[in-house]
Amino acid sequence: MPIGVIIVISLSIIIAIRIRSLRQKEAAVKEDFWKRERDANLATNRDISNLSYITIPLDKLPFDSCTSSIELDNVNRIRDLSNKKLLNLNQKTNTQLKEEYGPRNLSALTEIGENFVQLEEALYCLGKARYEEGDYEHALSFLEYAASIKSGMNKNYTLLGDCYHALGQDRKIEHILEMLPLLNLTMEDQVREHLNELLFIHTTISGQ
Repeated sequence: MPIGVIIVISLSIIIAIRIRSLRQKEAAVKEDFWKRERDANLATNRDISNLSYITIPLDKLPFDSCTSSIELDNVNRIRDLSNKKLLNLNQKTNTQLKEEYGPRNLSALTEIGENFVQLEEALYCLGKARYEEGDYEHALSFLEYAASIKSGMNKNYTLLGDCYHALGQDRKIEHILEMLPLLNLTMEDQVREHLNELLFIHTTISGQ
């Protein structure tokens, strides 16, 4: 048998084995997911009334610095959210929520998690508006609070770094870099790259 034919047959066998292995793994992953879903739907429903809900420190956020209509809309948004239950559930899937708190609580927890998403969006919008006005100190108040509740917005941390850089507080950028592994950001590498660029600029200027 010609060696070329042997090579083709061998490759075909290897590819077939590989495809079969991938399909088996995919089937195992799907089976594991549906097993977890079945178990989660039978989980005990917990009392969620006394969870560690987020309390927005309205008196510590510089709302008085906000003047534009967009800013005021977001201020009112945050004030409204302060009367609702909020939890950072960004890293939780529906299956995990049912496993931990029971299926009957999924709807309530989904709303609670969405309230948090609205909060982190409003804080970022206010931070961005203040930054664009050159009001870096007040921008920091909004962005740092968002970071303290572990906002999942990538751009919150890049803008926070920009604020520190504008104020000559580049050492605080290093603290953000230390936080990143704990945040599970979707674009962690890009955020890290941006922050490192800011530190490089600082080092270059300092060395001149």
